[in-house]
Amino acid sequence: MNQQFSAPKNESIQETWSWPLRIDVYDTSPHLTQVEYATLENLFSRTEKHIYPSTKRPLQRIVQPIEDALLHIHALPVVYRETLRLMLRLTRDGISLYLPICSECSRDANVSSK
Repeated sequence: MNQQFSAPKNESIQETWSWPLRIDVYDTSPHLTQVEYATLENLFSRTEKHIYPSTKRPLQRIVQPIEDALLHIHALPVVYRETLRLMLRLTRDGISLYLPICSECSRDANVSSK
């Protein structure tokens, strides 16, 4: 029962993989706006886990590519909700952790350049 599988010789094989989503249609600015940051802070200061449409609206630039990817892979509703929540938390925490590091780096750069 040892079978070997190979592609038929007449069948063309795609040599490059292409992204299932068009990344060029999204705003990929690495900086959060003040409204986005405040919305994320407000979202994660609550004990409630649900992300309402009114919360998503100011975060649309961040939420849309995540939602598109989850829809593309037909994520189950629970996976969709938890993934979106995790990605938004990482966005908020990443910014929170990154800002002090950046200010230290720029301070160190100013000191070393003198």
